Amino acid sequence: MKAQKQHWENVYQTKTFENVSWFQPVPETSIRFFEEMNLPKMLKL
Repeated sequence: MKAQKQHWENVYQTKTFENVSWFQPVPETSIRFFEEMNLPKMLKL
């Protein structure tokens, strides 16, 4: 578990947000969800 924690700490410290595998320039799925649920765009989650 400690190695896994160290791995993710290293990822967050050494990569910019654009260079991680989960980055999306436009989060289309999330946007569509908010639109379909009629949620406010400024909703704090």
